[in-house]
Amino acid sequence: MQSLLAGKSGCCNGRPWVLVDSIARIGHLRNATTAGTSTSRRFTVEVSFELADPPGVSLCFVHCAGRNESHFIGNPLVLSAAQAFLLLVICFTGSASHGAFHDYFVYRAGPGRPRLDRIPVPYPRDFYHKKVGILPLADGASDHYAVVIPASSCYNHRAGSMKFDLRVFWSRSKTWTTKEALLARDSETDYLKAVSHEGIAGVISFGGAGVLGWVDLWQGILLCNVLGKNPPMRLMQWPVPEPSIEFLEFGLELNHISPRPFRDVTVVNGLIKFVELKSHDSQGWTATIWSRMVSSLDWHQTSTVHSDDISITDSVLISQVPVLLPELFDEGKKRLAWDQVICSSPTLSLTNDDVVHIMVSAKWEHQRQIAYLLVVNIRNKTLEALEKYHGNKMMLLEPTYIASTFPSYLDTTACDVVPCVLGSV
Repeated sequence: MQSLLAGKSGCCNGRPWVLVDSIARIGHLRNATTAGTSTSRRFTVEVSFELADPPGVSLCFVHCAGRNESHFIGNPLVLSAAQAFLLLVICFTGSASHGAFHDYFVYRAGPGRPRLDRIPVPYPRDFYHKKVGILPLADGASDHYAVVIPASSCYNHRAGSMKFDLRVFWSRSKTWTTKEALLARDSETDYLKAVSHEGIAGVISFGGAGVLGWVDLWQGILLCNVLGKNPPMRLMQWPVPEPSIEFLEFGLELNHISPRPFRDVTVVNGLIKFVELKSHDSQGWTATIWSRMVSSLDWHQTSTVHSDDISITDSVLISQVPVLLPELFDEGKKRLAWDQVICSSPTLSLTNDDVVHIMVSAKWEHQRQIAYLLVVNIRNKTLEALEKYHGNKMMLLEPTYIASTFPSYLDTTACDVVPCVLGSV
């Protein structure tokens, strides 16, 4: 990879977080991240990672001995991440006697050696993969977790509110239970927004707090304490409104436009962080970060920057930017230029800073999907890195990666061995 700051390896070297391509590769890779188990059809599957420091993208590899790409329906997917855990779904082709099938797996980076567990049936029917969340129990050092699937929702006339049925798999007891959650009645939980909330942008976890959040980057986060008794489902709205009608070109409705090119949200040590990237056409863009605790009532703006105010303080980076992406640099003024590039899809860092990764492409390369990742420190107003993006099957500068802290839970003393620990089924 072309990179100024990024390194890549298969081993665990104390990385605090990574960007993991959610579209896994089908291939054989064995290293200190490898873990395996059996599928519901009783053949072995292994999951491994090739790790890279951000802005590099880490890759997930799935391998089944004796099986090639023709035995898979599409690519395996990394659905969500929380602390030491990653949730995956793998779809397999069938045979003359058995139909196609899919299995869900939980990859646990630590404690101890990596482990892969298959989530047993029965799953609920007819649910969207991206709505499945994983909740670490206790803290990041715990072996146990819960997998939560929103199975259905309907209006409960007796309670006079929306009712959500959550199917929950508990790793400690290896059992499924059902939780009922009623839509909260508070000043922020708008009924119409909650009902239209799609929650397909992903699921975020608050770990030991027991709270999961289903993310709709236009509407907000539906929050529920899965560990509570009769937990309410409440809506936390964003600190900025939905785009105005002038934003909606060609008569498209808002639910036909992906919000990912403009917004992102994450949780860092219990703090919710939200970023919006607002384009000003040929006049650059503005990125703004807000933060809020899950128990608080208000958002607080932590930092903002206009692209014209971003500088490069690293002398090596100054010499490399014109080589990697000449359209981004004005040689005459020796500064960044934004009129010949398209910027999109901000991604927040998972450390306690205001660093954002932004997709950038030359305008005439946009359709060819040749993109780079900018690393911008919003608080300091500096460009910290630039790297060519090598993601998988990206569409319209919308990245396929998700942020995860799982490498920080890998056992660094095991980096020189090649384990494959069989997990539970």
